Amino acid sequence: MKFRKFQIIFLVLFGSLASVYSQTPYQLDSTMVVVRDGDDDWFTKERKYRELLFIAEQKGYTLQQTYLLRFIGDCANELTDYKRAIQLYKKALVLAESNGYDYSCEAIVVNIAAPYTYLEEYDSALFWYNRAFCEAYPDDTNALVKNYYNQSLLFSNMEDEERAEEYIDKLLELQTNEEVEEFVASALRRKYLMDYERDRNSEVFSKLKGLIGFYPRKNIVEVYNSVADLYREEGIYDSALVYYNLTLRYADTLNDQFYMIGANEQIAELNSILHVQNKKKETWIWGLSGALAGVVALLMLVWRTIQQKRKIAYQKLQIKNQQVNELLKDQEIASTQAMLEGQDNERRRIAEELHDTLGSMLATVKLHFGHVEDVIDTGSSRGREQYIKAEVLLNEACGEVRRISHDLYSGVLMKFGLKAALEQLQETLSDSAGLQVQFITSGLTGRLPYESEMNLYRVVQELVSNTIKYSGATKITLQIGQQEDELNLMYEDNGKGFDLSKVKRGMGLDNIENRVKRLSGKLHIDSTPGYGMTVIIEIPIEYDKSTTSG
Repeated sequence: MKFRKFQIIFLVLFGSLASVYSQTPYQLDSTMVVVRDGDDDWFTKERKYRELLFIAEQKGYTLQQTYLLRFIGDCANELTDYKRAIQLYKKALVLAESNGYDYSCEAIVVNIAAPYTYLEEYDSALFWYNRAFCEAYPDDTNALVKNYYNQSLLFSNMEDEERAEEYIDKLLELQTNEEVEEFVASALRRKYLMDYERDRNSEVFSKLKGLIGFYPRKNIVEVYNSVADLYREEGIYDSALVYYNLTLRYADTLNDQFYMIGANEQIAELNSILHVQNKKKETWIWGLSGALAGVVALLMLVWRTIQQKRKIAYQKLQIKNQQVNELLKDQEIASTQAMLEGQDNERRRIAEELHDTLGSMLATVKLHFGHVEDVIDTGSSRGREQYIKAEVLLNEACGEVRRISHDLYSGVLMKFGLKAALEQLQETLSDSAGLQVQFITSGLTGRLPYESEMNLYRVVQELVSNTIKYSGATKITLQIGQQEDELNLMYEDNGKGFDLSKVKRGMGLDNIENRVKRLSGKLHIDSTPGYGMTVIIEIPIEYDKSTTSG
C-alpha cells in the first residue's frame, strides 16, 4: 500500500515537471500574448505572468524572462505600486543587458521613467528618458516620437510649459507613420491648447475639430473633451454641453472611466447653469402668471396643511391604540405569569400537605401495621396472605404519595438542580411509561436561578405529557446545552406529528409559551404529520455561582 502511494506521488511530480519542461519559447510567447490581450484584471494577469516566469526560469529562456519581468512590472504600475514596478523593470534591464538584448533595453528604460513621473521624482524620470535616447537606434523614429512625447508630458508636470512645447515641436518635425499616429495627434492637440492659452486664438476650435478625422478612434475622446473644455471656458455652454455628451458617448464605448466620470460631472453642472439661464429668460412669463401661481400655491398650502393635520391626528390615534394594545398585552402577560406563579405555589402547598400530613399519617399507619405482624396468627395462612397484600398496598401508597409530592413540589429540583430532576424524570418515564428517553447535556457548569430551573422543568413535563397523550411516540430525545450566556433546550419525539397551523391551542401550549416568555426566551416549534415534533427553546441565563449542578 505504501509503495502504491509512492508510485502515485512520483507520477504526479514527474507529470508536473514534464509539463514544465515541455514548454518551448514559441509556446511561452504565444501564452504571453494571450494573457496580455485577455480581459483578466491586473492581479490575475500578474499571477499568470509569474507562473510563466517560473517556467522560463526553469528552462533558462532568458529572453522570455526579460519580457515577463517587464509585463509583471506593467501590472504593478497599473496597480499603482510604482516602486515595485521600478524594481521589476530594472531587473529586466539587467537581464537584457547581460544577454545582449539591445533592442529591448530602450523600451525597458522608458518603462522605468514612467513610474518615477507618477512618484513626482522628476529628476530620476528625466535621467531615464535621456538614457532612452542613448539606447534607441539612431534611425528609430517611432522610439524618438514616444520619447519626445513622454518628455513633453514630464515638463508639463514640472510646470515648464516652454520646454514641454519644445519637445512637442521636435516630435512634429519628425517623419512619422501610422504606428505612432496617436502620439502625433495628441501632441498636436496639446500644441493647439498651448497656443490658445498664450493668445486666446479662436481658430483653435476649428483646428481641434480638424483632428477628429485624423485622431485614432480610441483617443478621439480626448479631442471632444478638449473642445468641450474650451467652449465652457468661453462661456458657450450649449456647445460645451454637446461636446461633453460626445465625450461621454465615446468614453462609454471604450469603458474609459476617467472621462466618463468627468463628462458626467460637467454635464450635470452645465445643465444646472443652463437651467438657471432659462429661468431668467422666462421670468417675464412667471411675472404675468405670478398672481395665479400665488393663489394656487396658497390653496395647495392650505390643502397640504389640512392633510398634514389629518395625518398627524390619525398617527396619534394609531399610537394611542398601539399603547392601549401594548398595555392590554402587558396586563395579559402579568395575569398569565401570576396564574403560573399561583399554580406553582398551589403545587408546592399540595405537595407539602401530601408530604407532611398524608405522608406522616401513612407512616404512622405503617408503624402500627408493623406491630400487627407480631400478634397475627401465624398458623392461619389466609390471614398471613391478607396481611402481606395489605402491607404491599401500604408501601405502594407511601411511594405514590412521595412521588406525587416530588412531582408537584420538585424536591429533587430544589435540592439538586435541573439536571438531576430531569435525570429522575428520565428514569421514571423509562420504568413506568415504557418510553426510550435519551437525555444529553453539555456546558452546564452551575445551578440556574430556581425560577429558571422550575419553569424549564415544567415546560419539559408539559412536553412529555403531550407526547404521551397524543403522539404515540416510542422515543424522546432531550438535549440541554449552554453557549456563553444562553441556554438551549431541544426536545424531540418520533411520534405522529401534527400540522401546527391546524392544531387546537390549549392550556398546554399556552403554558409553555408563557413560561418561556417569563424567562425572556424564544420558542420554536416544528412538526410535520408523520415526522414527529421538535421544540427548541433559547433563554438568556445567569448561573447561580453559589451552587453546583446536581
